[in-house]
Amino acid sequence: MEIDIFSGDLKGLAYLEIEFSNTESANDYSTPNWVIKDVTTDLNYKNGYLARYGIPKSYYEYIK
Repeated sequence: MEIDIFSGDLKGLAYLEIEFSNTESANDYSTPNWVIKDVTTDLNYKNGYLARYGIPKSYYEYIK
């Protein structure tokens, strides 16, 4: 488990990143209650998007 905390233009954004050895382990994992939103499949949170466009507008909806 790794937590990435961003600074600069991405200040306020943090990721919890977990790599699982298999699909069963991933499916059995319970997300901590302090996690605001799972953005695994959201292309707006991929590194390339963040580098080009900054924090996605949807981020501000998640933190309300």
